[in-house]
Amino acid sequence: LLHFDIRKIESQFLNIQMSLSEGRRQQNELQLGATQCKTAVELVDRWIRIKDELLKLHAEAESKSNAGMQNQIEILKQHEMETVEALQKYLSGEKIDDAEFRNKDRDSLINLRMEFIARQRRYIAARDSWVDRCRKMEMALTQVQAQRSEQNL
Repeated sequence: LLHFDIRKIESQFLNIQMSLSEGRRQQNELQLGATQCKTAVELVDRWIRIKDELLKLHAEAESKSNAGMQNQIEILKQHEMETVEALQKYLSGEKIDDAEFRNKDRDSLINLRMEFIARQRRYIAARDSWVDRCRKMEMALTQVQAQRSEQNL
């Protein structure tokens, strides 16, 4: 009977350890997803600022013909292209119509930003759930370790 109890406790201990490792892996993946969403939100924010600045410069350029302003517009367009490419890297797993994506208007960008914020919140909620599960597993592991210690005496 004692041998059976020891094997049962060892089995519980190993199962909890494996579950805890998996839980920590899940936490890390979910944290990574949340971080990526945060970066995507920052990129969309940058894209919105660039679009706003481009609109402003285009309006000014129409009223004045200024070569310096045209140079600013070209620089901003380059920044916009770099921002769009960086954002597309975060969306690499999703189907995107490249031309449609690059020509998003301000409202579409705001919606995209809100979508990333919602995703980030879901990742964080799921991560927090795993944090709670891992805490419970750690407590269970501590109890099983105490049982192991008692059995070894």
